[in-house]
Amino acid sequence: MSTAGRCAGCGNRLVPGTAIQGLCAACLLSDGVEGQAHAHATDAGTSYRLLNMLGDSERGTTYLATLDGPTREHVVVKVLRSHIDPHALAARINRLRAELATLDHPNIVGLRDGGWPGRGRPYVVSEFIRGRPLVQFCQRSEVGASERLRLLVQVCVAVAHAHESGITHGGLSSANVLVVQQAEGAVARVVDFGLTRLLQTSAPLDLATAVLEDVRHLVTLLQDLLSPLTSEELGHAVARLLGIDDAGQRRPASRWTSAAQMATDLRASFA
Repeated sequence: MSTAGRCAGCGNRLVPGTAIQGLCAACLLSDGVEGQAHAHATDAGTSYRLLNMLGDSERGTTYLATLDGPTREHVVVKVLRSHIDPHALAARINRLRAELATLDHPNIVGLRDGGWPGRGRPYVVSEFIRGRPLVQFCQRSEVGASERLRLLVQVCVAVAHAHESGITHGGLSSANVLVVQQAEGAVARVVDFGLTRLLQTSAPLDLATAVLEDVRHLVTLLQDLLSPLTSEELGHAVARLLGIDDAGQRRPASRWTSAAQMATDLRASFA
């Protein structure tokens, strides 16, 4: 029986805000514990220091971490929650890592590490993106219609690039499109590519259906981005793109069958 305030696995004192089901971050991730809030990816020989819990959902727990070593680079570690056999899930993770490594696209965040250390839960590691979710960024920055569309075009182009390689996202939403400010302006980065299908227990969708699902999610993103704006702020070209008639009634923008086609139409609306 665990002592209050201590990990039920290793007995170390729990860091406030990081414990899940009485276990510290290290015990959730692996058995390679070297002190409080350490976790080791023993299959890759890489170790991480878990710093703060960024979120918790039905899919797992997300931590901000640093890569142990001279650079102390920040990364994101997702400790996955699934009923899938961990050996089978580790094999899926390895396949997804290999798929994403072939994309090499500036707007797609791949997986840097992942697997199952033999104890605890399987995990994935990705680059830490210091940005805001797409819709939140646009609302807080009071971004106009053209800039909102420019950012979504970046997302569409990235998704189209993945589709050309037979890779779908499976869970596109504002939460996994992060906007970062760079010298050339705001840039959208798509995270969690393939994570939804990685954890699914039902039969996978065929590629054509999965592609259309991604496109539907892109249309939802478009509507979420532009719905707060007035007709005057949208302008005639953008209003027509959304299917808004002269009476101000909106019709579903469902004509797109590919992310590439959607990107082309979005560009034309603000060119």
